[in-house]
Amino acid sequence: MKGFVIAYVVLFSTVIINSVWAWDSWESSDSSSGGAIPYISATTGCSGFLCPNGRCISALWKCDGDNDCGDYSDEQSCPTVAPLQIEISLIGKPTSQSSTHASQGTSDHAVDGNTNGYYFSDSCTHTAFNNVGNPWWAVDMQQDECVDKVVLYNRADCCEERLEGAIVRVGSNPDYGQNPECESRVSMDQIRSGSLGERIEIECNLSGQYISVELPRWDLLTLCEVKASSCSGNDKRMSEETRLLNWLKRELEIDSD
Repeated sequence: MKGFVIAYVVLFSTVIINSVWAWDSWESSDSSSGGAIPYISATTGCSGFLCPNGRCISALWKCDGDNDCGDYSDEQSCPTVAPLQIEISLIGKPTSQSSTHASQGTSDHAVDGNTNGYYFSDSCTHTAFNNVGNPWWAVDMQQDECVDKVVLYNRADCCEERLEGAIVRVGSNPDYGQNPECESRVSMDQIRSGSLGERIEIECNLSGQYISVELPRWDLLTLCEVKASSCSGNDKRMSEETRLLNWLKRELEIDSD
């Protein structure tokens, strides 16, 4: 295994090591640091991260979750990693709604990938005028998803207030009204916070097969696009370089035993 590791290091030396590290020799931490941790002696200067104890480690090892300095100094003052937003593809998924007003207002217009908020552009839904009691819209994601956030695109040419109080639900019950509500209902403050047609974000953190939107009153429901992001997007992204370096560290620790 050691020979394979050495060959691997040589192969990638011009890409990774020569561009990041300057060192005299490899050494190991003392027993007080919790085990053998490879590091670089900084007797000729450090082009990476210089630990207070004099160790020089790769800059890519700072804030990677490992105690590479031996005193945790490389894991201090680390920036907060913003959650990634991985979109759940809703485009073309089966949709339905309580009623439909003319051909321009069909339910599939909310998942056509077009956020145009002008109704006569044929990209918004619209429930019927003669069936206005508790109107709803729903999409079948065709599998269970953990939904972190739902984004609603409101109408941009008029009537933006109709979306006030809208309830977003996520769950696996095909009787959509029985599924759990997301964390808040659409407020007039959200509607007025931007221009007409502005996106309205609703935090959910719920799992299920269906996303639905309903108005708990007599009114008309119009949605010009619905998007959703996955809870799995909250994982920290690790660069390919960091993955490689972490693998090398693990191998070197094994060989030092």
